[in-house]
Amino acid sequence: MAEYGGIPHSVARLARLAIAWFVTASVLTLAAAVGIAGSPAGAAPPPLVYVSEPFTGANVLVPGNWMMPALPVAGTNTACMTASTNVAQTPIPGCNLGSPDSAGNGTLRLTGAVTNEDAGVAYTTAVPSGQGIDINFQTFQYGGTGADGILFFLAGTNPAAPAPPATLGEFGGHLGYSGGTGGPAGNGMANGYLGVGFDVFGNYTNNAFDGSGCTDPPWAGNNTQVPNQVTVRGPGSAQAGYCLLSSSNAAGGLTGNLGTGAAGTRAGSLVPAEIGINPTALPLTTGSGLTVPANSYIVATTPIGATRQVIGGLLPSAAGVEPAAWLDPASGIPYQLAFGFTGSTGASTDIHEVRNVQLSPLTSNTPRFGLGLTDNAAGHLVQGTNVNYIASPSVSVSGGPEGQTPSFTTTFPAGLTPGAASGTNWSCTTAGQTVSCNYTGSLPIAPGTVLPSITLPAAISNSLSGTVSVTGFVTSDASVAASATDTGTAAASFATNPLLGMGLTDNAGGAFTQGGTFNYQASATVSAGGTNEAQAPTITDTFPASVTPGSASGTNWSCGTVAQTVTCNYTGSLPITAGTSLSVVTMPVTVGANASGAISDTATVSSSDAVPPSASATDIGAILTLPHLGLTYTDNKAGAFPTPGAVSYTATATVLAGGANEALAPSFQTTLAANVTPGAASGTNWSCATAGQTVTCNYTGALPIAAGTTLPAITIPANVASGLSAGTNVSSTASVTSGDGF
Repeated sequence: MAEYGGIPHSVARLARLAIAWFVTASVLTLAAAVGIAGSPAGAAPPPLVYVSEPFTGANVLVPGNWMMPALPVAGTNTACMTASTNVAQTPIPGCNLGSPDSAGNGTLRLTGAVTNEDAGVAYTTAVPSGQGIDINFQTFQYGGTGADGILFFLAGTNPAAPAPPATLGEFGGHLGYSGGTGGPAGNGMANGYLGVGFDVFGNYTNNAFDGSGCTDPPWAGNNTQVPNQVTVRGPGSAQAGYCLLSSSNAAGGLTGNLGTGAAGTRAGSLVPAEIGINPTALPLTTGSGLTVPANSYIVATTPIGATRQVIGGLLPSAAGVEPAAWLDPASGIPYQLAFGFTGSTGASTDIHEVRNVQLSPLTSNTPRFGLGLTDNAAGHLVQGTNVNYIASPSVSVSGGPEGQTPSFTTTFPAGLTPGAASGTNWSCTTAGQTVSCNYTGSLPIAPGTVLPSITLPAAISNSLSGTVSVTGFVTSDASVAASATDTGTAAASFATNPLLGMGLTDNAGGAFTQGGTFNYQASATVSAGGTNEAQAPTITDTFPASVTPGSASGTNWSCGTVAQTVTCNYTGSLPITAGTSLSVVTMPVTVGANASGAISDTATVSSSDAVPPSASATDIGAILTLPHLGLTYTDNKAGAFPTPGAVSYTATATVLAGGANEALAPSFQTTLAANVTPGAASGTNWSCATAGQTVTCNYTGALPIAAGTTLPAITIPANVASGLSAGTNVSSTASVTSGDGF
């Protein structure tokens, strides 16, 4: 493949969850020339990580962060979690396999080896485009007849209320993204911006799957499939657009394979990918060392049995496809981008799986918002009365300072008539059912700042009944938006006793870092749906082991901390009038240096006369910095392989300083060429086994492994066969992986 933007196709600087190095060797007269692809980059990733989702557990880390879009026609979105048997779990059901994966070793399965399946998942909010995006993930395609493929999508969304696409595009060669007349004809993904297809079957690279208005590049398949390509399509909606932008086929095709077919296994089908999005006027560098030219995108893929290859092009304008208010007027690039994955089969099939997804900014530490939304009725909405919703926005301690004006927006459902919203340093307007508030305080806003709350009064109609949900958004064009939903029940009456309510948020926007500190904010309410509260409420929070609580405080609260439990007793005046929102209790915590995965915390408010006696709220976030693994792989002959003769390989794995500590045991694997027979591999704190040409070593040392640690080397003795002629390929591939690292 050719170079793009000065980036050679064999760039070998990687810092991902599975780091694969390709050692190439060919037999010369009596020796072999061995070219080592290079050592992994030690460059640290940007401080803020937008999203880290391994998909290796029974469910996603934060269930509220993911959803499954609908299919364009009747049918079932088949996405599932391979480590779960719970088909009723949300947001992504368990696959309920006969032999489910163990926790920590699962994947997101998009399709099975079944014909005509369409599946996908999407992140529930969006990430800003303005500071670039660095996207890493792994794909696995195997177990079928080789079709169709996996796709990563970016879609434009309303920056005031970011939301994922509600519906996927068609299955088969459309890969759930494009629309048009190619079979099956139908609409593509609404407001699609970029669709990066890992196209085993070849129809995603076929111009028959364009929408209308496209001028095809010369490398496009002309009403014919072009198998085994990485191909990018551009903006589109309905059956217009989705034009071919770039492809590995432009330079003669992909070296190596994207899938392994019917005889393949997950272990042998790993294809790591990295995508860089750079809308700025200067080149930017990804966490693994790739350069993304100005105003451009790149897609780097390491196919099976090959080195990393890069394609790319200029970022397209979505003008005329997406609403103008969503787009930067100079470039036509959406301010906010929703994202997710799709997989499709047609008449041919494959198992399609994804694992270890991470998105980060390419430039400075992007601001990130947090948001809580509660009501003073504790979810008990009495018909014909009024209720106050309270929005509590914050600028995350895990992001950068906010230099743009934050805005808050909510649209009330029918049956709730909003009044005049207000809050210190907020200017609010009400138009119909929608309330919009712009921040008027000083800028920039420091990370960790809890902004003044916004009170949103609403009148409850006499006919409103059942479940009532209100969702709010806090955003700016260049920040990671936050949303929150308050769900209650409307009825004619509820109780003749006090009713309590509880809200719990954090000032990190749910994005936690190892060793970092942040605050939980607990908000108790005496519901307007009940009577006055005559007894002093108590707030209790027993924190998970992954965080250590500090000294909690709040006006009219007396708090104490014993081990992991914070207890706060109300000291204000009694009785407390029904409909009163009590002062917020702030509970600082420190995240453990080796914490990983999701952190779920529950706070409870109780009193002796409330019925029920208590109410609870849960805040779920995740550690967004994952371990980053590196690997060097060399031989002791410096390219001079004897035939016959002995050779020794040395593999050295590293937990890179730019990532988190490694909490799970790494695993090393290499498969030697058919003409090179491996012996008994060994290394301090490694347990190794040899099966045929494959050597596997599992780490047995102490855990966790501190970031910046170089692990003991693994030595692999081997014998080169006799009689090999000049030019014989004796290449081998090695990788190091873990269940929680990149």
